[in-house]
Amino acid sequence: MPQTRNSVTVNLFALLFDIIDTENQGRRIILIWLWNAT
Repeated sequence: MPQTRNSVTVNLFALLFDIIDTENQGRRIILIWLWNAT
């Protein structure tokens, strides 16, 4: 997978969780999980 496509996906997830989770805790967990899964 191209790195640019990965960045876009991560950014979209970050935006999504930034809106949902104002404390940013869930966002960090999901981002870490995403990086580990890729």
